Amino acid sequence: MAMAGAFLAGDMSVWHYSILMTTVANASLLLNVTPVFVVLGGWLLFRTRVTGMFMLGLAAAMVGAVVLSGASLALSRTHFVGDLLGVVTAMFYAGYQLTVERLRQRFSTITIMLYAVPVCAMVTLPVALLSGDTLVVMTPAGWAVLFTLAAGPQVLGQGLIAWALAHLPASFVSVSLLVQPIVAATAAWFLFDERIGTQQAIGAIVVLTGIVIARRGTVRR
Repeated sequence: MAMAGAFLAGDMSVWHYSILMTTVANASLLLNVTPVFVVLGGWLLFRTRVTGMFMLGLAAAMVGAVVLSGASLALSRTHFVGDLLGVVTAMFYAGYQLTVERLRQRFSTITIMLYAVPVCAMVTLPVALLSGDTLVVMTPAGWAVLFTLAAGPQVLGQGLIAWALAHLPASFVSVSLLVQPIVAATAAWFLFDERIGTQQAIGAIVVLTGIVIARRGTVRR
């Protein structure tokens, strides 16, 4: 459980530094290679095998995510360290998913979150302190944002991922999480009136198609 918390802390901390040291597009696109590391890690550590159909669905979903983002990977010497941190972020997130998948064979979602989240907080705290940012919330609006982030993406989001990992292999869960850019684009449409263009729509369809193909190619538990 400590490993799960440490991996999650590494994922969040390294990704935020990646955003500062490279382009947002690069950081986001490199995070989408997480499923590759999940599949590779599962095979190396646990000899978990995947089917050819699953790999086809994985490839389609990743291509769709790139099309949906409307960006391309711009590699340069200037952004090398930031890009490298983006890849490391994907490795941390893959480690988190594989660890929780194994933990769910013995423990409930609540038990895992009860131990993993405090470890994540303890590991992240010194990173936050070294960043020099102000950690004390001064306004009611700030507390509202903090509470929403804690209750939503962390407790509910990570809790649902942990719950799913008891019923689905980490390889498919990692692919299904590529639906996040679709959710983000839809939320931006409703909340900020950001129009969903033709390219985004095509990318979303490709992502969803890839997820369906991957599911059909997933070995049933």
